[in-house]
Amino acid sequence: KTIDKLINKKFLIKTDISNANHQICYGTRQSLEQEKSIISICYEGKNKFNSISGVKDIEHYFKLQEEEKNIKLTKGQLEAVRLILNCKDQFSIIQGYAGVGKTFAIGKAREYLDHINQINKESNPDHVNYQIIGLAPSGSAAKELESVLGKADTLQYLLRKYNGYANGRGTIDGIEKEKSKFTNKIMLIDESSMISCDQMHGLLNIAKKLDLRLVFLGDKSQILSVDAGLPFHSLQKEDLKIAKMTDILRQNNPISKAIAYSSYAKDFHSVFE
Repeated sequence: KTIDKLINKKFLIKTDISNANHQICYGTRQSLEQEKSIISICYEGKNKFNSISGVKDIEHYFKLQEEEKNIKLTKGQLEAVRLILNCKDQFSIIQGYAGVGKTFAIGKAREYLDHINQINKESNPDHVNYQIIGLAPSGSAAKELESVLGKADTLQYLLRKYNGYANGRGTIDGIEKEKSKFTNKIMLIDESSMISCDQMHGLLNIAKKLDLRLVFLGDKSQILSVDAGLPFHSLQKEDLKIAKMTDILRQNNPISKAIAYSSYAKDFHSVFE
């Protein structure tokens, strides 16, 4: 009866989504408007930036690494690195299973940026270095990112620092000053499945104001947000650039690896056979 009253008062609104039991899902007007805004901002960010490097240059660099140092990236790792370095969109996604070497791929992207920064500095002393800055919803994940990237903060820190921009405040001079701090910077958000709708909405509004380039990294099948919403999962259904990492490396023997893949496929009968 309580639910029916909320529906009649239009506090809860029918969506075009159903759950696993084919029951219609409802949402609050605020949450639905927030989700629409998130999707809209992402589409507005298409082709907003220039590519940092060409695909052929990226592939040539890592081909040499394979030949000279015996360091070989998996197909998914190379796809993720290409996305970080070549994508022109303001917002992009790296979807990766657990144990596919996401952290290793991030480190390789940073290594490549160090390489081209050195080249650019030689020809242009005023070149502003490219840099990947890490963000994560938890302190432990932020520390791990910092060990790979050299600089990382919690997502909550950024949201708190720029809360005014997320809510439409800020002077033109102040915004331009902050924008300059993020020239040639890529913000990589790890554990993106843990981001709530409210956090994602705030983050994208800040990114829109400050021209931040964001790469969302995570696994939609892992830990979800405590608060409402699954924006990382939902955005993967949209027409956004996505790199998929599916080559599991953590499990070494064939049986363990087969169990891992069966779990992702929700084939639990095979898992326990």
